[in-house]
Amino acid sequence: MVKNVLIASLLLITLSCISLLLVSGINFTSIFSDKVSQIVFDPSFLGSFLGALFSSSIALIVLFIQFNNQKKVRRQDEYRKYHKYINLFSIELEWYLDKITSEKIEKLVKSNNYINNKILRDSTVEIIKSIESIDDDVIIDDVFVRFATMKLILNEMGTILSEDLNGIENEEDENSVISSLQANRIILQQSSDEINKKLSEAKRELRIKE
Repeated sequence: MVKNVLIASLLLITLSCISLLLVSGINFTSIFSDKVSQIVFDPSFLGSFLGALFSSSIALIVLFIQFNNQKKVRRQDEYRKYHKYINLFSIELEWYLDKITSEKIEKLVKSNNYINNKILRDSTVEIIKSIESIDDDVIIDDVFVRFATMKLILNEMGTILSEDLNGIENEEDENSVISSLQANRIILQQSSDEINKKLSEAKRELRIKE
């Protein structure tokens, strides 16, 4: 709002300066031909011209303010939908990431315990269902690619946990699975950070307390 007022003020100041120059007594007639001078500096012409210029400037200012207000309303609507549908998913993702820290992944793969493996597989399936249930329309453009990446990564982790983990035959296979899971975990964490950053931005815009 302050920015809009400043722009409007600058336009009005510019118009005022033009008016002052025209009525200040500067001999503009020496610059133009007599016929042009008679037309341009005719009081009725100047009045009409300045009136039209002033009215047009006011109209442009009003349109500019309306455009900014509409833009702000659209942005708030985007933030509102994003916060409503992504806030819970963000919590679920943080919970999932806590279960697959680098140390826990290494311990899980090396122990290769059926029950622990199944628990993590089931958790992965649930988080995949959660992200796939999110409508693309509620995802802000800035993080759309992040969500698409997470879908790919989570599905890849599901494949590793259901197939590769059960197919470990030697230490080389074991290290390969650990490296793959840890690398995917890093990408998920980076995506989670971006999502939470955008959530914080949405909360500030909507004045929602953290």
